[in-house]
Amino acid sequence: MFQSVYGAQTQAALEFDRLHGKGIRHRMVNAVMGKSSDLVTFDSIREQFDLSSQHDAGIIVGAIDNIIGTVGRSHEFDDSFYPKQENSRHRWCDVAAAIFAGRELPPVELYRVENEYYIIDGNHRISVLKSTGQEFVEAHVIDIELTDNRCQAKQTPHYDR
Repeated sequence: MFQSVYGAQTQAALEFDRLHGKGIRHRMVNAVMGKSSDLVTFDSIREQFDLSSQHDAGIIVGAIDNIIGTVGRSHEFDDSFYPKQENSRHRWCDVAAAIFAGRELPPVELYRVENEYYIIDGNHRISVLKSTGQEFVEAHVIDIELTDNRCQAKQTPHYDR
């Protein structure tokens, strides 16, 4: 067991280094092209829209590619979920080592707005799973219904993304 945990920790550290470097290059290319690499924050969506309702959708299996943002931690990951900061290393490597060692982790927690997801809890897990090519993740989902607060005079919701 010690050998497999040690091997998983080493693999996790190497993978963090690879992704951290890849993220630096990704953000540099986007900067040169005038594109943002920022992870979308749920707060930025809430500034444009009013919450009209929410309900617990339970546990689902969701597509990782549909996860476009976060409720927090936008400073730790970019839009491709590459780790942005060296101080994320310890937590990221712990999560990665657990996944690499085959340990079961709890479902991530997500808000779902239409067909897009925002991470409430599980940013590191999503980053690690994306790095391994995982396409789907088990998630506890809260469905959010929004109304465009810029169009309230017209009384019609308008989703502009």
